[in-house]
Amino acid sequence: MIHRIYREWRKVSLLSATFLFAFFIVVACKKKESTIGAGAYDPAELLNAGAIDTFTLNTYTILDDSISTKNPLLNLLGEMNDETFGKVKASFYTQIRIASANPNFGDLSQISIDSFVLALQFSDYTGGLSTQTFEVYEVDEEISSDTAVKYYEFSTVAVKPVNLVMPGKGTIKPDPIGDAIVDTVSVAPQMRIHIDTNLARSLMVESASGSSAFTSSDNFVEFFKGIQIITNNPPQSSGQGSVYSFDTKSTASKLTIYYKKLELVNGVLTPVKKLYDFIINNNCQSFNHVEFDRAGTKVQGVLANPNSGLQEFYTQSYGLRGVVEIPGLSNISKKTVIHKAVLDLPIQYQTGSIYNPGIGIFYFNKRGINPEWLPFIYPAAISDFTKSITYDLRNVVQSIVSGDRENQPIYITPQRSVISMDRIIFNGRNTLNKVKPKLYIIYTEF
Repeated sequence: MIHRIYREWRKVSLLSATFLFAFFIVVACKKKESTIGAGAYDPAELLNAGAIDTFTLNTYTILDDSISTKNPLLNLLGEMNDETFGKVKASFYTQIRIASANPNFGDLSQISIDSFVLALQFSDYTGGLSTQTFEVYEVDEEISSDTAVKYYEFSTVAVKPVNLVMPGKGTIKPDPIGDAIVDTVSVAPQMRIHIDTNLARSLMVESASGSSAFTSSDNFVEFFKGIQIITNNPPQSSGQGSVYSFDTKSTASKLTIYYKKLELVNGVLTPVKKLYDFIINNNCQSFNHVEFDRAGTKVQGVLANPNSGLQEFYTQSYGLRGVVEIPGLSNISKKTVIHKAVLDLPIQYQTGSIYNPGIGIFYFNKRGINPEWLPFIYPAAISDFTKSITYDLRNVVQSIVSGDRENQPIYITPQRSVISMDRIIFNGRNTLNKVKPKLYIIYTEF
């Protein structure tokens, strides 16, 4: 099931897809795809054209490591145990900044702190909703903004050893569907983690001391380098757990001190409700950390023995790539004009499943032996009706047939591959299921 959480979800998801697409285009060469046969024919003339749908498709899965996770559009958090794909544990690191410089808290002896809350606005999730235990730690080294410094899914930075979550407040059943209530006001779904108020008090003391830490956000980040949010769950049964995507750049995602200050109201000393925000915005450096344990799974079997991918093969966010090879394309005459080349990939997915296939995939290929060969990147949507992904790769096939491109494998990755835990099971050509993958070509040979 594609879990739509609130109205802005699809905008975020499509933006992420656009971002990834743009990234690939930037690093690609400028060489154009062949346009031979594109839109230059009368459909009636196709009555005299030939068609092929008997291509042998070799399918398998590879693992592509070193996935860049620096400053993603969404941050991931949570654990799940997927019967097919194995165990996933996602966490993230982020800086936080001050909402306003030089806050005047006044006489701290007149202040009582009610709570210190880390709010994270939900964007999406994959898996079943269940209770998880969350922990928060203070980062103890710089999260670098230097573009030369890379952070990957396996990267870490040092953190201090003390869990900042209030005792007894870290075990939460996230609710990414229902609205949250903040001081009697209904807001978009968010997870709220209660942080130890002793930290809030110490930050207030630091500000009141005249320290430079609160004179600017940059100074504050040097003083308080950020937080790490993780899960610490007991072993999960198969099918248990979820991984959540959070829009930490939303104004709703922040760390807030809720406190009361004694003030004179109509001549009476009265506790007055106040708050102070620490924000997470586009100026905050962050990265996702994701761990996988695929031991004993079907995915591990295909990674170890690619031939087993002929029955079913897989793609998953964070580096698990589906691969399709079509060796027969190299045998088509160079005098052939390709009118259509539709690749149809059936997927194993039941509407309502707790595991999310996402909104679509990217087809792409690596550079050939010749460095001038152009990688292609095409987005293809998932049809919930046909339970398949269908796309016309005419330009690519024509380029291969014409000799303008090497016949390289086609790689498949979820469109939201760094901001979700989307995963897809594809039927291979030897599938026991009814529908098999195929490439259907309509052509004219001169």
